[in-house]
Amino acid sequence: AFSFSAEDDAGNLATLSGRTFVVDNTPPNAPTGITSGEIISGYVNGETSFETFDLTVYYSAQAGDLLTLSGALSGYSRLLGTGETSSYTFTIDRDDLGIDGPKTIYAGLTDIAGNVGALSSGYSFTLDRAVPATPSIGSTELTSGGYVNGEDPHISFDIITSDLNASMGDSVQLSGLSGTYTYLFPLAASEYTFTNVLRADLGSQGYKEIRARIISRAGNIGPYSSPFIVTLDTSDPVITISSYTPDYEDNSRIRQSGTDTVNIRASVTDTVAFTGPPALRVNGGSAIDMTYVSGSSWEYTWDIPSGSANDGSYAFSFSAEDDAGNLATLSGRTFVVDNTAPAGYSFSSYTYTSPNIIFEITGIIESSPQVQASYVLTSDQSGGGGGLESINGITDLKSHSGDFSQTIDISDLHKGYISCTIRMIDEVGNEGDEVTAPNDVEKK
Repeated sequence: AFSFSAEDDAGNLATLSGRTFVVDNTPPNAPTGITSGEIISGYVNGETSFETFDLTVYYSAQAGDLLTLSGALSGYSRLLGTGETSSYTFTIDRDDLGIDGPKTIYAGLTDIAGNVGALSSGYSFTLDRAVPATPSIGSTELTSGGYVNGEDPHISFDIITSDLNASMGDSVQLSGLSGTYTYLFPLAASEYTFTNVLRADLGSQGYKEIRARIISRAGNIGPYSSPFIVTLDTSDPVITISSYTPDYEDNSRIRQSGTDTVNIRASVTDTVAFTGPPALRVNGGSAIDMTYVSGSSWEYTWDIPSGSANDGSYAFSFSAEDDAGNLATLSGRTFVVDNTAPAGYSFSSYTYTSPNIIFEITGIIESSPQVQASYVLTSDQSGGGGGLESINGITDLKSHSGDFSQTIDISDLHKGYISCTIRMIDEVGNEGDEVTAPNDVEKK
């Protein structure tokens, strides 16, 4: 502190207080640290979120001291105010860091007296704005533009990513799936296969695009690959038998009488894509393609086999596989082909006791499909008088067991010698040979 005095010759005294100066040759302490809440992994990347970022410097200072950043940055300083004596946060423009590479930033204080303090410890990170490569995408189990169906082999499938040029710490990521499919590379690699991509993660039915991209260890997000396209279709086609013509019931006995056929019509519907054709099998044999009619309708005309050698059951089944590979099956009707005429029957007796003729036929067995007996009684009209020349009839034997006996009143038949013929007809119309009674009987 400076003061002044002056005394004149007469002894008068004057005093004056002057200025006070504080001598400060002690530099401020170095800042205690630099932190950032945004630089987490040690990188500043090229993404939008890092166009600017924060650095906070911690120190003990006085208002009026000057805080300055140095090292990888220049031009960042702050004349501290009264509320900034312990910390201050700078907003850093990423472009001020220069070219990509390792960066270290220091902080220092200059006090109001001009004493320059020591620098803080360095805060280091890496500036990396390199954009990762665009990967390629494929699969060994699927075809791009194809389908994922509901069959067991497609519960999961592989997705191959290649042309990655990935470094240690980079990751590859798939999009278009509800699940998380990310792989972190422990070493540099050019390819990675996701071996168990779940069909369920494709979501709802329909068109899907799966893409891949690389995210560098610095957090730079690369461009997506071209899409790997699939259509998810897990719904089986629906087969409906529209008609059988003729409309024979299931397990009906049928026969070939010349050119007999059965026309079968079916419709096939599907939620995504069915272009057909559906297939028909007879007794589980080779698939026979049905013929397109219109809309969702298909048909097949089956020639009923001829000849007794082809007798037997013919079971029809149907299948339809849609464009995605979903398979539907349906059991149809079974028909029993019977082209064998009744045989092995004969007259065991043929007698006349007025007014009835009685004949008995043997060879009728319960399990036989012979269901009707057609008979004709004919008079040679040698007895005179009048009357009918012949009488004919049909007897139903469907529920009959054992030998067959028939009593017929011939009161209206012309007198004379009466002959008799009989023929068995089975339920599908096969006619057996005509058998003649071994003797004639006389009506007098």
